[in-house]
Amino acid sequence: MLEFLYQQHWDEFSQRGAIGIQALAKFIVTRQKNGQMTLLDDVQKWGRENGLADVASLLKPLQDRFLIIQRGNLAKEFVTFPSFIDFVEMKGG
Repeated sequence: MLEFLYQQHWDEFSQRGAIGIQALAKFIVTRQKNGQMTLLDDVQKWGRENGLADVASLLKPLQDRFLIIQRGNLAKEFVTFPSFIDFVEMKGG
């Protein structure tokens, strides 16, 4: 069931031409899989390095669909669920 929902969102991002959203999801998934924290500073740096200045507009759809959440009181680390990590890996992430 989760894979179906993930695929539906993934397809929606593709249809909207929102490849940056998929790239950001892959960035966060890869860092989490490698045991690295992903903070807002990391996401903003990734955005600058990839010519995507408005990372907030990329994060919002991921957060609205609960694909990426923020954890923690102070640091606000971006994390995802193991099932979404598996899905992104299947997609070549």
